[in-house]
Amino acid sequence: MPTRSQPKTLPAKLYLLSVDPDSERLSTSRELGVLLRGAALADLNMRKFLREESGKVVASGTKRSGDPVLDDLLREIGEAPQRTWRGWVRRGNRATMRAVESQLESAGLITVRDLRVLGIFPARKIGVADTEIAGALRESVRTALYGGESVAEVDKFDAALVLLVAAG
Repeated sequence: MPTRSQPKTLPAKLYLLSVDPDSERLSTSRELGVLLRGAALADLNMRKFLREESGKVVASGTKRSGDPVLDDLLREIGEAPQRTWRGWVRRGNRATMRAVESQLESAGLITVRDLRVLGIFPARKIGVADTEIAGALRESVRTALYGGESVAEVDKFDAALVLLVAAG
């Protein structure tokens, strides 16, 4: 059985945190696509792959992050007309959500089952494959929020994840 590791990007972490392991559902399914897109933009910005020019988002060079979801967004930003942060958050959020879900499923961190309720209504069950990884991720968010560190000592990615979780 392959060894699983905690996701490395903000969107992947946020998705995993959004899965309710008891009900096997997403706790924020309506807003999750927008939150994941915002998480991807924040991740790329903090890694210096994006910058802002005159209120518009611009890719910083041609370098890639190594993560397929983030690299797809970088390519999209590089090829499309310039947009504001808000414009990028709203554009393509469903595709980002599907890509993050597929990435986590391929990594063996979640399982996704499509089914029909009453034989008519489509539904999905999303299971957490490794509850220890999900638990460690939840604990890192709690520590960033409630830990004894000063704000300056909290990792910027952990701080961004806390904000994204709060927004969800």
